[in-house]
Amino acid sequence: ALRSPDPEAGQFDSEALWAQVGAAVQAARPLLIVRGQDDQAKPDPAGQGRDWLSEQLQARGVPVQRLAAYARQGPAWTAPMMERARHAASDGSIWLLSSSQGLQHLQRLLPQQDWSSARALATHPRIGETARAMGWGEVRLTRPLLPDVVASLESWS
Repeated sequence: ALRSPDPEAGQFDSEALWAQVGAAVQAARPLLIVRGQDDQAKPDPAGQGRDWLSEQLQARGVPVQRLAAYARQGPAWTAPMMERARHAASDGSIWLLSSSQGLQHLQRLLPQQDWSSARALATHPRIGETARAMGWGEVRLTRPLLPDVVASLESWS
C-alpha cells in the first residue's frame, strides 16, 4: 500500500510520514528507501538525504536499505536567466522556495547577490531557515499544497 503524510499535516516530510506509518512498522520486515543522489564525483548507490526516517525504523528493528533512483544537479544558467533572478531579488517578486538545495544552487550561481529585499514563500521551516541565513529580507512559511500557496500569495500585503 502506498502511504504518504496526511493531507492536513503541517508539512510533508519524514516526520509527517512517520506519524502515518510508525504504528504499523514491524521489526525484521525489510524496508527499501528510494532517494536521490547529489551531483558529485563519486556516486553513492545508497543516495543522499536526511537519515531521520531510517534512524526511526532501525530503532524499531527494521532492516533498512537505501537506493539512489535519480540524481540531483545544479542548473547551468545563461546570462539572461541570471539577470532575471538578480532583478527578481529586489523588484517585489515573491519567490516560491521548495528546496534548501535549490537555494544553495542559487547562492552558487549568484554569490554576490544581496537578498535583503527578496521576498519568499518557503514550503518547509528548514527551507525558510536556509533563506534567512542567506539574508533574504522576508520569508513566510506555507504548506506545499496549491490551495495553501495560493492563499499565502493572496494574503501577502
